Amino acid sequence: MSTVTGEAKKDKGLLILSIVVFIYFALLVSISELHYSSVLVGGIIQFLTLPFAAILITVLILAIQSFVKHKFKTNSYSFYCLIILLLTIVLLVVFA
Repeated sequence: MSTVTGEAKKDKGLLILSIVVFIYFALLVSISELHYSSVLVGGIIQFLTLPFAAILITVLILAIQSFVKHKFKTNSYSFYCLIILLLTIVLLVVFA
């Protein structure tokens, strides 16, 4: 049975959060590009966009701190988290 340190659990949680944020914003851009309009979908989007934007910024800051703390290792969860978050930001800038 393997033991996972608290720091690795935190980094893994950040990676999962970054994937969820990416999926949310990818769906948001897809809905926008397909011009799908529904009152229910519009309400959900209005309700969730600001919290997901706050999560994006918070996870980005925490991932940068963790990446620096791990001395810029490219095989860490925080590095992959940063890549996913940067892709999310590029997705929002280019398509939104």
